[in-house]
Amino acid sequence: MKNEKIWYELDAFAKTYSSIISEGRTTCFRLSALFSENIDLEVLRNVAILLEKKYPFY
Repeated sequence: MKNEKIWYELDAFAKTYSSIISEGRTTCFRLSALFSENIDLEVLRNVAILLEKKYPFY
């Protein structure tokens, strides 16, 4: 079905997350990386696109 939702198994943090959220806490997550070598930006861009498709909730 086209409108069928995809369910992902919850890890240990996800199971307790709902008990710690509140209005004063943000639910925004950030990811950063520092590369020690030069990278091919086209490869990085393609990987980002693939990850976005695999993990659409990020």
